[in-house]
Formats: sequence, structure tokens, C-alpha cells
Amino acid sequence: MQVNLSYNFNSNKFLKWVLLSTAFVPFVISTSTLFPYVYGKTTLIRLVVVLFFSALTLALFSKGVSHLNLEKRFLKNRIFLLIASFVALAFVSSLLAPVKLKAFLGTIERGEGFIHYLFMLLFLMGILFVFKEKEWTNFFKLSLITGNIIAIDALIVFIRDKVTRSGGSFIDNPIFVGAYLLFVLFCAVILLSKSNSKIWRRIAYATIPIALLGIGVSNTRGVFVGLFAGIIAASIYLL
Repeated sequence: MQVNLSYNFNSNKFLKWVLLSTAFVPFVISTSTLFPYVYGKTTLIRLVVVLFFSALTLALFSKGVSHLNLEKRFLKNRIFLLIASFVALAFVSSLLAPVKLKAFLGTIERGEGFIHYLFMLLFLMGILFVFKEKEWTNFFKLSLITGNIIAIDALIVFIRDKVTRSGGSFIDNPIFVGAYLLFVLFCAVILLSKSNSKIWRRIAYATIPIALLGIGVSNTRGVFVGLFAGIIAASIYLL
């Protein structure tokens, strides 16, 4: 089945930049809320998803035609099917949870729950709609910039405040910092393998030790295990 999506170049570019803007989510702090380092970030991501699909709906009625094959983008995409299955299982587990309201809506200090998984699935669908290799590369580049700032900030807080675990001044939670910097390491490795730009390759090389130092000062065992498991998985794949 093919769906004719009508949107011109400008709206297509707008849709892409709406999703690309999520690379800067770690900088968001909502000082007027009870949990400033989580609530603002979670809310922004959900607003971005709503804005994207609202703009996409409006784009259906604009001029110009673009064909999107839904089978190829969704039904034949194994990663999408795997994540969609996970979200479906999360829905079932939420129905069986002792406190169903908390299971569906999550808690304000964590921003989790089934609603969070649903928005992440919608975010993935939006990416599959408009992202190509160029957009993925740009997203990884923007994430490198953000990741370096987050890691350096965590290092500064660690040295300045002499804390045993540093979450920095943007994220505050060392577990979140360590997990995010694992993703930044992934972005650096991808750019090293895909990008031909000397500047971005140098930035990627510089990012790896900075991110590792940031993970170190986060002092989070789960992140260390994840890093070790990632190195093993990557080694097996390369072999």
C-alpha cells in the first residue's frame, strides 16, 4: 500500500528540523517545576512529537506529491516491529499493574510509564517518515556537540564540587548522564565509520575520551556494564 503525502520542500524541511531539534533536549531545564531536570525535557519531547504529526497532517493537504511506502517503512522494518512489539507488551503489563494510573502515566520525577513508550514509538515513526542518511548524520553531529558540552559540564561540576558522582548542571542525575554519554559514544563511532569530513572525524575522535571521562565521573555501574557489553557486541560484529 502506498500513501500519497503532499507536502512541499519547505514543509518537508520543517518536519525534519522539528525532529532534529531533539538533539538539544539535554539542555532544557524547567526551573519553575518540582523536578526541573526531567519534567521540562520529557514535556518538550512530547510537544515535538505532537507538533510533528500536526504539521504532517497539515502537509497532507499542501501542494506537491511524495510517495511513502508504508510496508517498507514500517511493516518490513524489523527494528520498528521489534520496538512496536515491546510497546505492545508494555501496554499489556500496564493493564496488569497493581497501580494502573502510575503504570500508564508514569511518575513526574522520571517521565516514564506506558505514555512515555507510546511517544517514543511515535517519535520513531516520525523519523522513519522523513529521515534519510543525511538527516541521521546531521542528528549525530548535533548530538556530538550536545554530548561534549554535557560531558565537560559534568567534569567541571565533579572537579569544582568534589562530588563522588557528577550529574552536571544540565541533567543533575549521574545515571542519566552516563546513559546519555553512551549514546554520544555511539554517535561518534557512527560518524567515524560514515563521515568523510575531516573536521567531524576529528570532533568524533575528541568526543570519545571526553565522553568516557564523563561516564567515569558519573560512576554508574549499570553504564559501565552497558559500555563493556557494547564493546563485546561491536567486537563480535566486526569479527
